[in-house]
Amino acid sequence: MLGSNHKNTFNNKHWLGQALYIQKKYREAEKLFRQAVEGQKRALGSNHKNTFNSKHWLGKALYDQKKYSEAEGLFQRAVKGQERMLGSNHKNTLDSKHMLGQALYDQKKHTEAEELFRQALEGRETTLGGNHENTLDSKHWLGLTI
Repeated sequence: MLGSNHKNTFNNKHWLGQALYIQKKYREAEKLFRQAVEGQKRALGSNHKNTFNSKHWLGKALYDQKKYSEAEGLFQRAVKGQERMLGSNHKNTLDSKHMLGQALYDQKKHTEAEELFRQALEGRETTLGGNHENTLDSKHWLGLTI
């Protein structure tokens, strides 16, 4: 038994949150992601890659509930930390940049969103190739924005 404050307990909450998210149970996923983020901050630290990943997924759960402003803040923090810890062209960083762009777009902040979609597209073309579904998704959103 690991206990309720063990780092693996919070990582498991994250994975359960992802399972619920995939099932489109966004409110339930949000609750688990919030628990994961808070617990990971205590167990692993605010600057751990798992903490940033859980912030990203919490942002996704909020975004899909149309809570764009709160999602924006989480994606901003995720991008900032992921750039520092993983680099600008890491898959997780690019995913967070793209989702930040979507959150901004849905708040009518098109100029800011355009820049993030351009960054995500450029990074995804370099790391994933021009025909990867994530690259095409960034291209699609950039097209909507401009």
